[in-house]
Amino acid sequence: MKIVIQCAARKHPSAGRLRTTAGSEVLFVAQPALAPPDAIRYRARPDDVSDDRRTWRERLIACNAAADNPLNLLPAYRLYTHDAYRALADRFGLEPLFILSAGWELISANFLTPDFDITFTASADEWKRRRKGDRLQSQAEAGDERTVASPTENG
Repeated sequence: MKIVIQCAARKHPSAGRLRTTAGSEVLFVAQPALAPPDAIRYRARPDDVSDDRRTWRERLIACNAAADNPLNLLPAYRLYTHDAYRALADRFGLEPLFILSAGWELISANFLTPDFDITFTASADEWKRRRKGDRLQSQAEAGDERTVASPTENG
């Protein structure tokens, strides 16, 4: 049995973020060019190439493979504030639980995930909104074996 739950907009306030090599926080958004200016955070899409020539997704997968978690990334089931994610994990365990993330596609519940601001919601600001034609890479496609998900072509 596999259980899939869609992501939610509200995320834990202490959720960590990836950082540029210079140390700036990265906030993942659907359309960085349309996002309002932010002097503190760098805006990027998960599959954009980062400042170390890997995609941000590849860097996130490396964080998941590391023994430590200095960025305080949260497992996906704890990233969202709604109790349903933890309730499903408590009842069924993490192994069968997956989250359909607007930012990261289909991810396992235990996948360490940074804060991000990408949504499927059509009424959201355009810079946050994932469009039907947007193509993101799945965990499996990027080389993380913790999911059996296949990427989707239309989001």
